[in-house]
Amino acid sequence: MNNLLEATLSAKRSIGHNPLVKRIVVATDLSEHSRKTTEYAVALAKRFGASLTLVHVFEQEQITFTTPQVGEAYENARHHARLTLLGVFEELRQTHPDCEMEFRVGDPVKQIALMASTLKADLVVIGSHHLRFLAHMFEADKAPRILHVIGGPVLVYNGSGTAGDAARKPQLMDGSVQSPVS
Repeated sequence: MNNLLEATLSAKRSIGHNPLVKRIVVATDLSEHSRKTTEYAVALAKRFGASLTLVHVFEQEQITFTTPQVGEAYENARHHARLTLLGVFEELRQTHPDCEMEFRVGDPVKQIALMASTLKADLVVIGSHHLRFLAHMFEADKAPRILHVIGGPVLVYNGSGTAGDAARKPQLMDGSVQSPVS
């Protein structure tokens, strides 16, 4: 009986220390912080030998009164976002060929969750901008909402590159359990 218990504990320890990660989804808002988040996700993908899918969600504006100029500005912004994502993707593909990209339109939280589910992602990597309290109250930072919707492991990259943030590490969130990632 002790051998069985020991084997079970050993298996649990190895799963805990070396999770099987074969597909990573990384969300980007195309900001400089997202570029750093993507770089971190690429490093993880290389370390695990995982494929990576870069996802950008262009938020669809709820416009009740529109003019041709407003519609044209919206389409231009969407086109520019798609081209920017394509540029980021081409750079990414140079360093990690096992990658894909998805450009979605809609609610970022719902679309990222949908992509994670559809692709059966083992890990979702998102960035948090550490916005002030008021911005957080109005949901300007999507990270807290994404954590509640995604059903699997989510790594929140929160390093902003300042000296005060050097000690911060990304955090892996799985449901309500939080543990730092080395």
